[in-house]
Amino acid sequence: MNVAASLFTAAQVNTVWKDEQVPRARKGFSNASRQRGWRASLRTRFLRDNRHENLNALHFLVEHTGDIISCLDSDGIIRYITPSIQAMLGYPPTRFEGASIDLWLEFAHPDDAETVLAAHRRLRQTDACDERYEFRCRHADGHYVWFEASYRAPANAADPPLAALHVLRDISHRKPVELALREAETRYRSVISVLAEAILIVDKDGTIQSCNASAEHILQQPASTLIGLRPEQYIDWLIGPDGAPIALEDFALVKTLQTGEPQTNVVVGVRRSEGETLWLSLNTHCIDPSSGGTGGLVASFFDISDYRRALRAESEQRALAEALRDTASALSSTLDPNEVLDRILENVSRLFDHDTAEIMLIEGERARVARILDRTDDGSGTRFHSLNLPSDAFATFRHMIQTGLPIAVSHSDADPSWVPIPESRWVRSYLGAPIRLDGKVIGFLNLNSAVPGLFSDADLGKIAAFADQAAIALRNARLFAELEARVDERTAELRLERQLLQAILDGNGEGIIYTEGARIRYANKAITQLTGYTSEELLGQPTSLLHDQVVQADSIFNSPPETLVPGQVWRDEIRMRHKDGRQWIAGLTLSCLGKTSDAGLRCVILVRDISQEKALQEQKARFVAHASHELRTPLTNFITRLYLLRRMPERLPEHLEVLDDVSNRMRRLVEDLLDLSRFERGAIKLHREKITLQSLVDHVVRLQEEEARFKEITIQTVLPEAPFYVHADRERMHQVLTNLVTNAINYTPYGGEIVIHVSAERDADGYRARVAVEDNGPGIDPTHIDYIFQPFYRVMGDQNGAGLGLSIARELVELHGGSIQVESLPGHGSRFSICLDLAEPFPPAEHE
Repeated sequence: MNVAASLFTAAQVNTVWKDEQVPRARKGFSNASRQRGWRASLRTRFLRDNRHENLNALHFLVEHTGDIISCLDSDGIIRYITPSIQAMLGYPPTRFEGASIDLWLEFAHPDDAETVLAAHRRLRQTDACDERYEFRCRHADGHYVWFEASYRAPANAADPPLAALHVLRDISHRKPVELALREAETRYRSVISVLAEAILIVDKDGTIQSCNASAEHILQQPASTLIGLRPEQYIDWLIGPDGAPIALEDFALVKTLQTGEPQTNVVVGVRRSEGETLWLSLNTHCIDPSSGGTGGLVASFFDISDYRRALRAESEQRALAEALRDTASALSSTLDPNEVLDRILENVSRLFDHDTAEIMLIEGERARVARILDRTDDGSGTRFHSLNLPSDAFATFRHMIQTGLPIAVSHSDADPSWVPIPESRWVRSYLGAPIRLDGKVIGFLNLNSAVPGLFSDADLGKIAAFADQAAIALRNARLFAELEARVDERTAELRLERQLLQAILDGNGEGIIYTEGARIRYANKAITQLTGYTSEELLGQPTSLLHDQVVQADSIFNSPPETLVPGQVWRDEIRMRHKDGRQWIAGLTLSCLGKTSDAGLRCVILVRDISQEKALQEQKARFVAHASHELRTPLTNFITRLYLLRRMPERLPEHLEVLDDVSNRMRRLVEDLLDLSRFERGAIKLHREKITLQSLVDHVVRLQEEEARFKEITIQTVLPEAPFYVHADRERMHQVLTNLVTNAINYTPYGGEIVIHVSAERDADGYRARVAVEDNGPGIDPTHIDYIFQPFYRVMGDQNGAGLGLSIARELVELHGGSIQVESLPGHGSRFSICLDLAEPFPPAEHE
């Protein structure tokens, strides 16, 4: 019986050891016979029991195995499956026993169903099957588990017949690692393939196993040629950084294989068939066998041929750079062109062997030698010192002028374009470069030698660099000359501007003082007229000299606040003292210019005599007092009428009319005085609301029509149909319009006309509403226009009122963010206009 059959049998056997009785010996048998029978019976019993024990042990192993094992018959029916399926997939064995092997397709992952089906197909097509494959099986809870499946056909038939043994082994712990390794290998090969650096994989014997595309490109050999090569096969191609052949044992790759030590930045030359040398920077690193590899190394290299050529060129350029640096130093240290040009010639001599070096400058149609360095021993170069030649007479000069490029003549005898002159018969090689300024050739830098073949085209770039520096030196010299001329011109302009500024300051009617740290550093003529001090007496003196120190000790004029910042303006009023002792009131406007390191705060102070303004303010105060006093007159009339009312009650209508008139006059005067006081204290508060100007005008006109009718004055209104909305205090704007209309009635003669217009005007910010009150009264003389809105100012003294209406109207309009203007010609009436911001966009039709 084979293992598969044993498994199937063990699964069916459930034998329990039973104590069987030994058969009794038949009557007539001897004891010996009985003993032999017992022994045979015991032996048979022992063999049977031993078989049961083996099957029980095997059954135990099957029941507790870590794999899922199932037995299939020749029809592919699962006859037995181990209980481990319950633990590993969550399905009971009875779910599979008796079912076809194709039942696994129901649980296989969709991507793996074809793999499982193909394995089942091969199992049915062959008698002896040894199949292995991997697939994902769905667990009872829905997740998938990776299994390695195998089919094994038994060598001998089982009883009952057994076709195959199906084993599933859980590889979920191994599969992610395999997938990760496979992905890592794919990424590794992808990275290697796109690296610009060449990569060779070499085994422990030094044989090239693989290479990337960069290695094929750099070495110009296909992978099929490189793979399989050993060091001894290509060592003859290689040379060291000094150009000598490399011994095999000294080759970096061999060293790494022998010692295990990495070799880095090893310079290796590869001789090519065309005679050129490819220079590489080589790095080698061992592959650690413990990491899963088989030993060997990784060699990486990249092409440094350009770098090697650059190194050679760098040594040649170093001398050029040092010479150019010295020339640049001369350019920055002096503006003397001759000194710089001499330094250029000296530095050129450090790079080139020559007999003479000269700088020629083109002046008109000729080129003359400006500077020369003569190194001839026989004095042949002295003839060059005074050369003055036509600039277009030589082919070399014409070439440089026309192309702007340097030129080299290696052998003057063999050059048909070379034109010898007596001074240059000894010259056998020539190197020249044009000196160009602003795209125009202004001279030449020439090198001459009696040695043929000394100069070549390789020297053109070097000589051109020195020619450019010569051009810079000449440019600097010209710029310096131009700068000196411009400085002289600018100095004259500044002198004129200073004189103009002095004239402006001296002609200014306001005093101007410039201070540093509260000391006077400048004072114009106006301040000397205001204070009586001369400029010489004021300069250097503290500002406290000009004001009463007892009364004004804390004035900003004496100690400007340290918190002032440049550009900030500060205003103040102080009582200043004239040189003769008189005192006057000055208005100060201080502008801060900032601080200096040692002089303190710098300020410009404008000083204005406001004594008259203060006098006007005092006059106003007196007028208010006078106006208050004037209240006594209507008050007396009021008291008198009350007395008469008691005495003569029959004249009640007459007394009431007088009382109304008196009380109204008193009320208007008191309200005007109170408003004026509120404006001065900033105590007026507006209660804005959205109102229409048309309704406001209509209401004012209705109230004033009765008064106008007494003088037979006609009031007309010109109002637009579309409402003009403004955000305003209704009562205050009513007061403004009432003042303007009342003022027009007062100054319009009997039978006159007043027209009130409401319109829109456009300014830089858009549309605004305009209300104009126009009369045909006597008009206003131009001398009164500037004062018409000042408090207590009256054009005609015979008119009633205290002169406050227009002043209050202006304050209220400006408080609303508007403006008020007056237009008038004597004899043609006056027009007072107020402008206010519209509360809604205009024209309304555009927004409907």
